[in-house]
Amino acid sequence: MRRTNGDGSIYRRKDGRWCASVYSDVNGNVSRRYVYGKTQKEVRAKLKQLEQQILTEENEQKYPFLHKKLSDWVNEYLETFKKPVLKETTYTTYGHFFRKHILNDKIGEIVMGKITSEILQEYYQRKQLSGLSAKTIHHIHVLINGSIEKAYQLGYIEQNVCNRVILPKKEKYVGRMMDLKNVRRFIRDAKEERLYPIIVTAMLTGLRRGELFGLHWKDIDVKNRILHVRGSLCPIQKVDEQGMTHTEYEVLEPKTSKSLRVVPLSNDVLVALQIQREWQEQCKEILGCDFVNPENFVFTDYNGKTLAHRKFLDDYYATLDKYDIPRIRFHDLRHTFASLLLESGENLKAIQELLGHSQISTTMDIYTHFSEELRRKSIDNLENLIDDE
Repeated sequence: MRRTNGDGSIYRRKDGRWCASVYSDVNGNVSRRYVYGKTQKEVRAKLKQLEQQILTEENEQKYPFLHKKLSDWVNEYLETFKKPVLKETTYTTYGHFFRKHILNDKIGEIVMGKITSEILQEYYQRKQLSGLSAKTIHHIHVLINGSIEKAYQLGYIEQNVCNRVILPKKEKYVGRMMDLKNVRRFIRDAKEERLYPIIVTAMLTGLRRGELFGLHWKDIDVKNRILHVRGSLCPIQKVDEQGMTHTEYEVLEPKTSKSLRVVPLSNDVLVALQIQREWQEQCKEILGCDFVNPENFVFTDYNGKTLAHRKFLDDYYATLDKYDIPRIRFHDLRHTFASLLLESGENLKAIQELLGHSQISTTMDIYTHFSEELRRKSIDNLENLIDDE
């Protein structure tokens, strides 16, 4: 960019208007650009504005990455570098965080050349004040930090500004279990409840929700009293020909081979599964061809379709409320299974295999939650032994 004649480039035309010009070279196109005004002062101000605009355009040409919006780069990072190596479920999760918290947030409009640690720190604090959990903020940071680190590795930027950001501390969730008294009462009294089969199966097999939703009738061997865990039903984001995203559900193999396992079935689970099969048969008789379950899933809605997660959880909590059972997460039924095994004296290695944990340390974490209670129970048993004459 250069002026034609320095400060003398501002001049008055024959028609009385003031004029100024400046050359620009953007993308190899050299051109002379003009500004006009009624006064010399007005033209000087317009000329300064034009020079700044041309400087920005030339910088964008010379350093295009620095003028790319954060949302554009994170999306490119996801599509180019992460999609080929991530599991579909993980990619879908990252896509959700991207759309909700970056693309549709003002942070996504900031260009890469202006992203600073202070800006990111303010963004995370704003998210925390809005009620977002520390865990979710950490997930978002993994995405932003990964994209900026990749830009640094590629030489697009001189540093990763994420390194100086302080994230909120995550509070480790301690699972709550259904106690033995309520387990017994539910199994005895709740057989007429629609969710009885899946709740009992969850609390007495330790299957994850996705594993239960992805369970096929062929996976259940009644004769040998076992079931095979072969995958998990997962939500997958799909893009149609019009570029619109929608969610489909697919049974995917688990992250580790340990999750592929065989779980023995108790009498209570076999009864629960029989109740579920009979209910499905009744639905088929009533709905006829409107009952659609081509995958032959065990746990479905009345019409054979996949259970809607939100409605399922609402119904689950309503069922607990009906029996005055303290509300626990559905996933805590898995912890309930572990606690029942621990209370019965089962060893940690067997519990690890039944739960499908890839590492014994994960099982040990659950054991730690119960250790104080179990120690107390051991002392109580000792007292009973001594006092028993």
